[in-house]
This record gives sequence, structure tokens and C-alpha cells, in this order.
Amino acid sequence: MALTMTEARISRHAEAMTRFEKSQQYWGPIQERMTEDMKFALGDSTNNWQWPAWALTKRRVQRRPHLSINKLPQHINQVVNEIRQNMPQGKARGASGEASEETAEILTGLMRRIWNAGEAPVAVSHAAFWQVTSGCGYFYIANDWIDDGSFEQDLFVRLVRDPTAVVDDPLIELPTGEDRRFLFLVEEMAKEEFQELYPDAAMADVDQSHSMAWFADETVRVARYWYKAKGTREIGLYADGTTAYVDLRTNEQPLRTKSVKADIIKCDVISGAEILEEHEWPGSMIPFVRVVGVDMQVENERVVKGLVRNAMDAQAMYNFWATSYAEHVALAPKAPFIGPKGFAEGSEDVWQTANDTPHAYLEYNPVDASDGSPLPPPSRSPGPDIPAGYVQGMMQASDDIKATTGQYDASLGARGNETSGRAINARQRESDTANFHFIDNVAKAVEYASRIMVEVLPKLYDTRRVARITGEDGTEDLAYIDPNSPQAMQKIQHEAGEGDHGRARRRVPES
Repeated sequence: MALTMTEARISRHAEAMTRFEKSQQYWGPIQERMTEDMKFALGDSTNNWQWPAWALTKRRVQRRPHLSINKLPQHINQVVNEIRQNMPQGKARGASGEASEETAEILTGLMRRIWNAGEAPVAVSHAAFWQVTSGCGYFYIANDWIDDGSFEQDLFVRLVRDPTAVVDDPLIELPTGEDRRFLFLVEEMAKEEFQELYPDAAMADVDQSHSMAWFADETVRVARYWYKAKGTREIGLYADGTTAYVDLRTNEQPLRTKSVKADIIKCDVISGAEILEEHEWPGSMIPFVRVVGVDMQVENERVVKGLVRNAMDAQAMYNFWATSYAEHVALAPKAPFIGPKGFAEGSEDVWQTANDTPHAYLEYNPVDASDGSPLPPPSRSPGPDIPAGYVQGMMQASDDIKATTGQYDASLGARGNETSGRAINARQRESDTANFHFIDNVAKAVEYASRIMVEVLPKLYDTRRVARITGEDGTEDLAYIDPNSPQAMQKIQHEAGEGDHGRARRRVPES
């Protein structure tokens, strides 16, 4: 028996809530560890995130110091800034024929402009920072109007500020997450804002069996629920021997067509009670890109982590030894001055404060006031020795941080034992190799995002327009895009006779 539209929405919402609860139970402990890693990496003397709570409480009660000398940011930034300096970008390739290559060149220029503009560089570098620090970051591709006065859409790379707000499919295996079946992007919205956006929406959970409340006193949880639905599309065989989806080549008649199963990407905006909005994405891939560091399955436990977790104990030990050293020095008795009786007569107040006040000079009586005999100058007795173990402990902890991050002095810019340029470069390459998996996974993420763009851009550019493209050398050019053009690619000349510009119809390269 077929379900009514209302019944179908209720059923789909129930499925979404079940998926959300199971997925959050799976990812919750992993994301808690990610948050702990990030807080530890950002620890300083004001938040004390690098000290265990029990040790911090005990030291505060005893009024003892608790220093945070954070050495981790230089190791994190060494990898993240390498990614920023060499930000990867995708490139479209044509399958065959000059027109196909020219179309791919236009698509590459469009993508290059998207990657270089707006939020894109920030979104990728922010995801990379989370990846390197705590193991996983996200960014996503969105379609939106170019501006409020335009009826033309374009693609944008958007930032996911907190990746723990993403609840992904627990069954994903690929580092980019492209094999996911669904994904949730969760937002805690102020109740007033929710009521303004959705005045007819329910304000309480319909099903109270869900363990996590979606409606709090001041906020309402709203999630964008992306999922794959099964559908069919027409695929055609064309005169040039290529195959493509018919809806992407509307101005050509295929020689043969057939229906094939295809994934339809949909996005429902949901609350804990109902579906608030329904959307359909014009591509076949969920446009969220996962940037992962280390992602391993060990027996029944999934381990997701970045650069910080292995270095946490070494950093904590460095803080402990540095604090112990400072505490020992602060509590050590000051070395007293030793001299004959009466040497400070007349200047007692100056000599009594000599251990804690930097006086410009100290005067003493060179002769005995009673008999006029000469007096030797006062001298300071040797102070208490500082145990060498503190310094050795700090040095060992510092070396342990380098070992656990795979970054040594040469890679951090410090002078080492290496004397030749070849030796220095070899040591720097060791560091790059030790952390290359971070850089490689960012490249995989950008490649996946570029495939999403290649699929969706021809569908968005469905009206005649002039698009700005960016060349490989950073120069900008114009492409005249006409989906109704009878040719896949046509060279045209400016009226002034300056330069050639491609004109591509709406079409995906056969790559």
C-alpha cells in the first residue's frame, strides 16, 4: 500500500532520527577525544588545558605554580602552513577530442576561481588545522545565488567551524567520506530565531524515546540531514562515441538511451519533531568533504587522531619539569652576605633588601669603627645548587615531543649538527615524510571536492552567461557559456581583435 505524502515524511523523519542517534553513539566518544586534543593543543596559562583537573585543583589549593609552556603550536603550524603554502587544486580532464579538452580547460578555470575566492582557502586550511591537531576536519560545497539581485547560481566552498557538529555515516571507510550514505550537520539555534524561521513548527519532541533532547529551554537543535535516495536517470550514447547523462547534454540527440539506477542526493532540514524543509542537490555525491589524519580500525574500536595525541604526555611532562624547576628556584633560600661585624653600619636598610631589590650600589665600612683596623669586603656565600635532574627532564621531554611529532630541530628552523645544505635538506625531508599523510589526505579531499564541482557546475550554468575564469598563472579571463550553443566549443574574437575566449555549452567532460 502506497504511503501518503504526510506518512512518507513521518517515516523519513523517523528513519533520520534513528540514524542520528546510532551515528552519534558511534562518533560521540571519538569526537570527545578530538575536542580534548584541540583543547590540549590550545592550552596556555589562562585556561590550563594541559594540566589534569586533579593536579590543577591540588596545586591551586596548595598555592603552588602550574606553568603551561606550550611547545605544540610550532609542530602543528609546521604541517598546516606547509599545506597553506602549497594548497592543492583540482583539474578537469577531457576524455577525447579537442572540444572535450577545451571544455575541461574552462571547467578547470571555473574551479580555480572558486578555490581561490571567498571562504575556500579559509575553509580548507581550517579543516586541515583540525585534521592535524585532532584528526578530522570538514568543509562542504554549496550552491547559492551569486548575489541578491541575480538569478544565476554558482558554487562556493563553505567552512565547517566545528567538525564535531558533523555526525557522519559510521560505515564510511574512505578518508574523504565519499562512500557515505547520509550525514547530519547539527546547529543549536536560539528559540526566538527558530520560531521566526519556522513559525508553524512544533516546539517539542514528538517521540520522547530519543535519548538526546532536541528542544532545550533556550535553544532548538536543527540538523541538515543529507542522504542518498534511489532513483533512475537516462544515459545516452552519442555520435562521438561518448556516453553521458541525457540531462547534461540537452542540445544533442543521443543515438541510444537507457535507464540506469542512480543516487539522488536530498537534504531535509529537521528538528526533533518534524521535517522543516526539503531540498535536492543537483549532483550524485553528498557535497561534504572529510579531511582526516589517522583513521584506523583496531578490533571493535575506531581510532581517529592527529599530531597532538601522541605528544600529549611529553608536553605534560615538559610542563611538570618546568614547573618543578621554577618552584625549586623560587623556594630556595637566598644566599646571604658574609662580612665582619659592623661592615653595614649606617646602611643596614640597603643591605637588608639587597636580595630582593636591585640597588645601584652597595656601600660597606672599610675600617672597624672601634679601633680603626681595616675590614675585608663582604662576600656572598654560594647559593643552593639547582638539581640537574630538572633541566635534564625538560630536555628529555622536549626531545620526546619532537620524536612523537616526527619533527626535529632542522625542520623547525633551528640550527642542528648538520653543516651542509644537503644534510639539512635531508633532515627536513624526514619531517615532511613523517607527516606526509596529512598533506596527502588534504589533496584527496580537494580532488573529491573537485569531482563534485565538475559534476554540478554544468547543471548550474544552465543559462547564457559570461563567467570569469582563472588561469594557471593566476590571470583572469572570460568564458562565454551558452548551453544552447550548437557546438561544444567555439573560438570567438573580441571586436577589438584582442585575444581568444572559449565558449562552452553546458556539458560535463567525459572523464
